[in-house]
This record gives sequence, C-alpha cells and structure tokens, in this order.
Amino acid sequence: MVRTREAVFEAGARLLFTEGWHAVTHLRVAEEAGVGRATMYRHWPTIEDLLTDVLVDCQEPWEAGESTGDLRADLLAELETLVGALQHSKLPEIMVAAMERAPSEPRIRAMHDSMTRISRGPVWTVVEAAIKDGQLDAGLDESTAAAHTLGPILYQCLFNNTPITRADIERTADAFLAAFAT
Repeated sequence: MVRTREAVFEAGARLLFTEGWHAVTHLRVAEEAGVGRATMYRHWPTIEDLLTDVLVDCQEPWEAGESTGDLRADLLAELETLVGALQHSKLPEIMVAAMERAPSEPRIRAMHDSMTRISRGPVWTVVEAAIKDGQLDAGLDESTAAAHTLGPILYQCLFNNTPITRADIERTADAFLAAFAT
C-alpha cells in the first residue's frame, strides 16, 4: 500500500501542479500512477479526499534561505522564490480553488490554512530576525508582514494575471521596508 500511495501522490501532484486542480480526477491519477480505479475509490472515495491527501503530502515546509545579514537582499530572495513558484506552476489556480472550497469543505480549509502558513513562513523568518535585530518595527506581526510583502505579489498574480518582474519585487520590498523600518 505504501508504494501505491506514493505513486498516487506523485501522479496527483504532477497533474495538479502542471495541469491544475481540475486535472486531478480518479481516472487520470489512476492512469498516471498505474493503479486501478477501484483502488482509487476504495482509499479516496471523493475527489476532495484525494486532493486533500495529495496536497498535504506535497506540502513540504518552505524554509527561508540562508541569511546574508542584508535585510533587503534576504527579503528579495524570499519574494523571488515565491514568485518563481507562482509563475512556473499551477499554484495560483490551486490557491484560488482552495479558497473557493475552503468555506464549505473542512478538509480543504485545513489544507488551505496549511498552505497559507507554509507560504508566508520564509518571509516571516526574515522579518522576525530583523525585528529582533531592531531593524523593523517591534509591533509588526506575521499577518501584517504577509499583507505588505506577499499581498501585492499575490494580487498582481491572481487578480491582474500579469508577470511579476524583478522591479515589481523590489518595489514591494522597498515599500515594506519604508513602512516598517526603524
């Protein structure tokens, strides 16, 4: 069963991140994983069960990069990593689909909450270290930091549907630093 689960999760993640939320069906995942549809339905009776398990399995903690000691450079590095994930996968589509389903599906809500924590963790690591060093406002919290750093990037990606350039990332970081630097 362990190999079957691994094959299913790998196939599901591949479909999810290359083709999007709607590509993950029992039939497609079974074909991609080389398992029977009966096995799929026995272990994952609904598509929500399958999607949730696939997403939970592929949610590895996103660790902040090594600190350079330069707050702006470290912040830019983390934002560039996020932009890369947003622009080179179906992650934006996955996020929107999870947001749509979260209010009515508790397992999807839990998965969405986990995705949120994972995506803002690295930026918060950089920000928290800068708060401790006295470089940023001591009253800054994780939610506010995310709104001012990740918010503009996610808005541009999800609502404007335009490519995010290095200049966009720099403007976002500089606006954040101007607002919260001590």
